[in-house]
Amino acid sequence: MAVQLKLINNMPVEALAGKIVLDTNNYMIWRDGHYPIGDSGEKMEHELRQEQLPTSKVVKAFTHI
Repeated sequence: MAVQLKLINNMPVEALAGKIVLDTNNYMIWRDGHYPIGDSGEKMEHELRQEQLPTSKVVKAFTHI
């Protein structure tokens, strides 16, 4: 998946249920805007994505710049 992170869940939860999801997202303030929960380090973008897809297994992949 190469989908911009949004705090409002716009993911196809039912379609991805029970599947392994490779999350290639890297939180970029200039693109994604400021997310206080991410800026503070409280949660990383892959943790937020896992919360958005609770019935999937989210795996972080290709996360280098």
